[in-house]
Amino acid sequence: MTLGDFLQILRQHWGYVAGAIVGLLVLAGTLTWFTEPSYESTAQVYISTSGSQGVSDLVQGSSFTQRQVTTYADLVTIPEVLEPVALTLGIDNVQSLERSLRAQEIPNTVLINIIAADRDPGLAADKANAVSEEFAAMIERLEGDGEAGPSPVQANVVRPATASASPASPDVTRNLLVALLLGLVLGPVLAVLREVLDTSVSDEDDVTALTDATILGRIGVDREVSTEQLLFATDPHSPRAEAFRKLRTNLQFIEAAQSHRSFLVTSSLPGEGKTTTTLSLARVLAEGGSSVCVVDADLRRPRLMEAVGLEGAIGLTNLLIGDLTLREVTQTWMGRVTMIGSGPIPPNPSELLGSPRMRELLETLQGEYDYVLIDTPPLLPVTDAAVLTALAGGTILVVGVTIIKTEHLHSSLEILRNVEAPLLGLVLNRLPTSSSSPYAYGYGYGYHQERATEPSRFRRAALGGRPPRMPVGPGPHAAAPTGDPAIDRPEGAAEEQQAHAPGGGRGRSGQEARSLGQGEQLT
Repeated sequence: MTLGDFLQILRQHWGYVAGAIVGLLVLAGTLTWFTEPSYESTAQVYISTSGSQGVSDLVQGSSFTQRQVTTYADLVTIPEVLEPVALTLGIDNVQSLERSLRAQEIPNTVLINIIAADRDPGLAADKANAVSEEFAAMIERLEGDGEAGPSPVQANVVRPATASASPASPDVTRNLLVALLLGLVLGPVLAVLREVLDTSVSDEDDVTALTDATILGRIGVDREVSTEQLLFATDPHSPRAEAFRKLRTNLQFIEAAQSHRSFLVTSSLPGEGKTTTTLSLARVLAEGGSSVCVVDADLRRPRLMEAVGLEGAIGLTNLLIGDLTLREVTQTWMGRVTMIGSGPIPPNPSELLGSPRMRELLETLQGEYDYVLIDTPPLLPVTDAAVLTALAGGTILVVGVTIIKTEHLHSSLEILRNVEAPLLGLVLNRLPTSSSSPYAYGYGYGYHQERATEPSRFRRAALGGRPPRMPVGPGPHAAAPTGDPAIDRPEGAAEEQQAHAPGGGRGRSGQEARSLGQGEQLT
């Protein structure tokens, strides 16, 4: 892992770093708040030798004392010292007194600090003073020769303990600093572990690590917009619309080079957005002046016609079993896109989709339309899409970023390789808006347009002071006006035209549907 990779992981999973820091700071603050304050007092004892006459004696005595200081410091908490102190101060438990004391020798000196701690600052000072005095008396008894007279080693209290005004613990600054440092270490560790252990497809790098297939499109995610709003969006310059225009351009180059006319759109698992991608792609292809037919070949859980508010009770199944004709099952969406629903759900979807009648149908549609888009079930749960890949001109695999795992994508690519499907490329759907990739959705470049909320005064004057008439659509699924009279034809006119169409207005023949490219209104 390079430094750049590490920084990229921190950028993507900054929440782990922030969460670790904040969590540890909160924990440290909470423990500090509920910890009862403890006060410390220190008494200092000086160890010396007596009876020295000359310089050599002084040097020898000083060296002896420094060597003995470490041993003397260990004697501060022996029972001979603590028992009289406990009795004097009225402390019942000698062990608790021992736990509250510690001796600290000062290097290269003959000084010993006796530190006592207690919740009462006054009692802490009393402990330190009483222990230091008893310790000094014990040293004189220990180093004496048993005869009357002063001991050659003396311990004198040179700095008595006083009551402290501020608690020694908890140390708020130290605790918070330690928590901050731990968070700065633990946060990146968690972020790296999350990246290493996570097998989900989170960005384009995860996809390119598995396959060298072409990335046809990169579609961003807008979690605040519903599926209906995505399909019927009115802003032609939104980042999402531009992303599908790039996908359209890439497909047109492929079609020009390889003469593809039909495209099978599938995914690895449900919920990756293949149906929405199919419909959005069909819309931008139609906006470019091409005739487009969308076939709902999901004969298990059809969602395509429901998504655009059309009837899906009749459609592909009726065609394949010979109940209805192509003219009777075709419908239109947004004035330009011909739609063929799934029809009744059959007991044998795979057999129907792989039948000769399906091949004949696709050949007919390819002769009548510029583009035929086939929406199929996901690859992993069922085999329907794999069967259809042999009939379509090319396969487009939609990859739902953050939805599937790398093993799912690997299995789907393996299925397509096994059936020798012509994989045109991948469409990365639901790319996060915060991605650092230059191709990310909403990367900062876009259009800015003023949206007038009411007509200008010149427009109102031209209308005689009356507000402009708003187009009346069929309901929430109505598309915004596009400026094309063929597309923006009033709904009533379309219904009247359909009512006079042969076959009871159910649809049009393939030849009639072919005229979509010239702007004819279908319903």
